Amino acid sequence: MSDIRRFLCKKRKTDDTTATPSSSTDHQKEDGRDEESPLNSGANLLDIGLYLDSNSHADDELRLKLLREPWAPSQMYNFKKDVNIGAKRAFRSEWLTTYPWLTYSAIAKGPLCRVCVLFRPPAQRGLQGQFIVSPCLKYHKFHEAAQSHATTQWHRNAIVSSKNFEKIMDRQQLSVHEALDSAYHKEVEENRVKLRSIISTILFCGQHDLPVRGKSDEGSVFRDLLHFRIESGDKVLKNHLESGAKNSLYISHQIQNDLIQTYSDVLKGKIIEEVKRASVFSVLADETADISGTEQLSIGVRYLRCDQKNKKPIICEEFLGFVPLQELNSKSISETIIRFLENCDLDLNRLVGQGYDGCAAMAGHISGVQKLINDKYPMALFFHCASHILNLVINDLNDVNEVRNTAGTTKEIINFFRESTLRRNMIPNIPLFCETRWSAKYKSIRIFSENFSTIVRALKELSENAPNSKTKVNAHQLYTTATTPTYIVTLLVIAIYSAKLEPVCNQLQQVNMNIKAINDHVAKLTNVPQSHRNNALIQFTAIFEKAQKICEELDIEFKRPRVAARQTQRSNQPSENVEDFFRRSIFIPYLDSIISSLRDRFSSTHEKAFSLMQLHPDALKKLDKVSFLAVAEDINSLYGDILSNFIAEATTWYEMWKNEATPNESLEYADLICQATPFYPAVAEAIKIGLTLPATTCSIERSFSTLRRIKTWNRSTMGDKRLSGLCMLSVHRKRVQEDTEFIDNVTNEFGK
Repeated sequence: MSDIRRFLCKKRKTDDTTATPSSSTDHQKEDGRDEESPLNSGANLLDIGLYLDSNSHADDELRLKLLREPWAPSQMYNFKKDVNIGAKRAFRSEWLTTYPWLTYSAIAKGPLCRVCVLFRPPAQRGLQGQFIVSPCLKYHKFHEAAQSHATTQWHRNAIVSSKNFEKIMDRQQLSVHEALDSAYHKEVEENRVKLRSIISTILFCGQHDLPVRGKSDEGSVFRDLLHFRIESGDKVLKNHLESGAKNSLYISHQIQNDLIQTYSDVLKGKIIEEVKRASVFSVLADETADISGTEQLSIGVRYLRCDQKNKKPIICEEFLGFVPLQELNSKSISETIIRFLENCDLDLNRLVGQGYDGCAAMAGHISGVQKLINDKYPMALFFHCASHILNLVINDLNDVNEVRNTAGTTKEIINFFRESTLRRNMIPNIPLFCETRWSAKYKSIRIFSENFSTIVRALKELSENAPNSKTKVNAHQLYTTATTPTYIVTLLVIAIYSAKLEPVCNQLQQVNMNIKAINDHVAKLTNVPQSHRNNALIQFTAIFEKAQKICEELDIEFKRPRVAARQTQRSNQPSENVEDFFRRSIFIPYLDSIISSLRDRFSSTHEKAFSLMQLHPDALKKLDKVSFLAVAEDINSLYGDILSNFIAEATTWYEMWKNEATPNESLEYADLICQATPFYPAVAEAIKIGLTLPATTCSIERSFSTLRRIKTWNRSTMGDKRLSGLCMLSVHRKRVQEDTEFIDNVTNEFGK
């Protein structure tokens, strides 16, 4: 019997999937069975006789099928062929209806109890052989044997097991393992609910820059918020804090740090996933000192993300965290940046840009950070922050003595009034003249100029009637300086062009700025002072008349400074009248300084990288084919490793747009990606690189304000990891609010 079974199992493996007529015929010839035999065409799989051996295995799905739909002989089946030689009686098909648990096996050549075969009792001692391990062949006493088998404890247990099995398979009842798992999952869910209240409380503190701890745990913001939740009806948290084990309340300082680090990891993981989906990225970095004197390096990335609503690429600049610097040399900083990006699991071979300020340690072309990183990753070109360049242009104006002195005096006057509440109330509110917040500086000069007469009168009053002698002296000195014609004219000139630079500075702080837009802004910005320089006589007349009115209003004699024959410390411009003198000594040098600084500093943009902007239809139409091919070669020399077949695709791209008659000036550079991706993938990749190149570092510098709000004098001993995590929550507040699964993701990550 075992030899036949092994043979049938082997035939089943080979003939189940590819049964042919010839194999079926051969099988009939070998076994001598008719067409009703269940062994044909794979029907023997549901013959209960295959599973008499305790070593045979049937999965749950097959067992359920054997239990409910086993193979059964047809009405034409010849049972006499299965009886032993010399036997007088054969099996009757009506017995299958009489005993529902009974099943006939063509392989075993007799009836079996399929319930006992499939759910065999574990005890083997005293086990009845018939119906379980072998068929019952005593057909002359079949009813007595069947009734006796149905009353055995083995059969009853098997019936119960089969019913439970069917319920489990129908999902009406859980198995033992599932029941244990269910109890475990129930406990897990209860713990998750308890932890959710604690997680959301710390998250609330982090999003609103609130201190989690206090001088002591009692009375801290975190503990008070927990009590507030309990008073608001959070019964789960109340039971947890009152009846939970004291060593597993999850409110200790260590748990707080672990949760804050988990917040940071989840946020950073989301951003890193977006960066990986983007083809290329750029790194942004800047350094500042916190309140405790630790040098913190702020690191971020610039990349393209596809907007799911509009299906358009969006430029993103995301903050990734602070890293404390042990040394401030270029080698240490470059190693810190590379190690940070590698820990984020980013492919640095896809790094195409570096955005820093212009200090020597970062921008040095011999041993600066950008040079050290560029040596390892040649595609990572350095781009000086455009906002920093614009500020350097303004600083270059200090070469004009009158401009430098006027800016210094203006700053002193503003600080003088802001030192005292009584003095501040005497003039309109003027923003602080801050050297690092450039847009605020321009705004401060503009408002100061608009309220100049009020400020001068306040200075005069304080110099005469102030109760404090020191205040009188300071006010008199500032009043004397501010009422000179040179100061008034210079202030008006600075205010006019500061008002023109203010919107440009604000525009440069946008995330979606690219180097093409920067170039357009600078070109327009340079044209304005250049046109004024060409028409200096007309432009300055309006300024001079306004200065005269101010002097008449304040009763100031408007005259030019004394001119000496051998004067060396002041400009002795040859002039016929006062207007001519100030135009030549202040207005024209001021404009010349702006124009030359803009052209010199913004001309340092990497020429080959800027060639990427020539892929815009409006730009390439201005080029002949030879010039465009030279541009394409420059791009390929920089990014050929990731731009496959770029020259051929760029040439076709050029020819397509060159023949286009419709205007393309209004076509956005980012919109070209959707048009190029299907047929010009290399061109689309090059456009992505052009959009990914960093224009400014404003996004990273905004993290400095967050740093100062979080690490204050009262929290000066905060750890670096905790600081970075809280800054991540504060900076990415909007991202956290929009992510409905953020708390669940934090809980899952914390549970690991």
